[in-house]
Amino acid sequence: MEAASSWTISGFGVLLIGVSALLTWSTERSWRRHKRHDISDTDWTYFFRQRRRRLHTNISISIVGFAMLGGIWIVKPLWFGIYWFCVVLLVFWIIVLAGVDFLATRAYDQNLRDTMLAERRSLEKELYRLQTPKHNGKGTHLTRHE
Repeated sequence: MEAASSWTISGFGVLLIGVSALLTWSTERSWRRHKRHDISDTDWTYFFRQRRRRLHTNISISIVGFAMLGGIWIVKPLWFGIYWFCVVLLVFWIIVLAGVDFLATRAYDQNLRDTMLAERRSLEKELYRLQTPKHNGKGTHLTRHE
């Protein structure tokens, strides 16, 4: 392999490792922030699984970065092909994990939205009930006798 392409691949591998470290730090920071708050069991389960999914993805990104660093040393064509095929499979696995995280986040968000809409409808009905004038059945307002 040419020296320029070796440096490019190595640089990209180091970049992936750095990005993975940054994403892991961000995931852990978010996890600590959620841990401090009193949240429902549903939220706790979602955030726990989200952390696990994202850490798995971050570790996979780091492995791809290290694989890129190590891949420049493989020169035999058969092993070169097998090695990079495995790296490409790992990249596709990362894409699948990202898709699963996207769908889980979307489902959680939709569940929160549905819950808030139901609560809003309930509150609006209660407000309407409280604001609606009461009648005595003859079309006149009820009045309080003192």
